[in-house]
Parts: sequence; structure tokens; C-alpha cells
Amino acid sequence: MVLGEMNANRSPDTTPAVTLPLHAAVELAQRWRGPVRIAADDPEVFAELFLNRGCVIHAEVAGLLGVPAVAAIAGAAELRFRVEPGRWPRRCSMLAPWDSLLREVARLRAAPRAAAVRDDDETTLPMLPG
Repeated sequence: MVLGEMNANRSPDTTPAVTLPLHAAVELAQRWRGPVRIAADDPEVFAELFLNRGCVIHAEVAGLLGVPAVAAIAGAAELRFRVEPGRWPRRCSMLAPWDSLLREVARLRAAPRAAAVRDDDETTLPMLPG
């Protein structure tokens, strides 16, 4: 069965067990009418996205939630993902279209990083004896 021929009304247990790159998994998940979990197919990596009706409703990886999690997942080019239709997240951390999240991730990566402002002067004492 070709993935493009999958019916959006098909139940989760008839979905072929395949792993896909992130963008292909999201494209497939966006075709479903209900909730879809996209999970990393690596047992050592906990990374998941949930989509519902074309919008990302939750993203989580390594303790990160929301847009930072999407940025981390999108930056892991070597990961492959399983698509699991009919799965809801335990919580919702966002509601945003995939394309707008990718633009936000690109904007965050392109933004110059400012150095931390330090207000030390000669009267500042170190916290640890030197």
C-alpha cells in the first residue's frame, strides 16, 4: 500500500508500521481528520508531536514543551518517526499550524543571541571563595 492511498477514516490498527522523516510524518498526519501522534522511533529518544485537524496541539522532547520542543525535534534530522492516528496527548501545550511553527523556529534560530548582561562592578563579591 502506498502511503498516499491511505484513507483518512482508517482505524489506527490498520495503519502500516512504517517510519518516516519528520516532514513526511507531519504531511501524512495532516491528512487525518482526528488526533495523530508522531513519535520518534528510537527507544532512547522521547520526542513526540500531536496534531489535530492540521494544527500541532502538543510537542515534547527531553523536558521541553511547545515551540522549543518543535525546534529541537525539527533540528534532529537523523530521527525517524511513527505516525499513530487516534492518539490524544495528556496535555495540550500549543495550537498552531505546522508551517507557522517552522517559520517561528527559523526566526528564533536566525535571531542574534545577546550576551548575558552582567552588572558586576568592583564591589561585587564572589559567591565562592577563590
